[in-house]
Amino acid sequence: MSPRPGEVHRHGGLSGAWAVRAQTRARPVIAYGLECDTGVPHAEDFPVVDREAYAEVVLRLVEAIPPGRVMSYGAIAAWVGQGGPRQVGHVMATYGGSVPWWRVVRRDGTLPDSHKTNARQCYLEEGTPLRGGLSTPTVVDMAAAAWTPPGDLRADVGAI
Repeated sequence: MSPRPGEVHRHGGLSGAWAVRAQTRARPVIAYGLECDTGVPHAEDFPVVDREAYAEVVLRLVEAIPPGRVMSYGAIAAWVGQGGPRQVGHVMATYGGSVPWWRVVRRDGTLPDSHKTNARQCYLEEGTPLRGGLSTPTVVDMAAAAWTPPGDLRADVGAI
């Protein structure tokens, strides 16, 4: 039986390697900039990252986001240079309670439903630019609120 997208399965072509099925086999997959013709990224294609070091860098970067500004999950991953939006989301879901989590949003400025109520109050207190009115869902104005870390921040945040 063929695994469904997102399932972990044994890839017979690799001796004992595990891979994550990202899409159907009919289309090539590009993961971390690497194309895989079988549609299944090989475990060897992914960089080995110390998870604790990765989480620490992500959390330090989130702590550095100024009040009233935000970064998207993908922008954080790009700045860190490893992983992607889902990996940043995992770090935030697991360890993000002690940092200003409301400053991390989706690239379109929206938040998961579970965060909207608490985040809206934080946005209003910090003066974060929002789109829409009081009766519409909370959406951050990314054009006005997106923050790009300064180049010298790498020395303070660290690297993986």
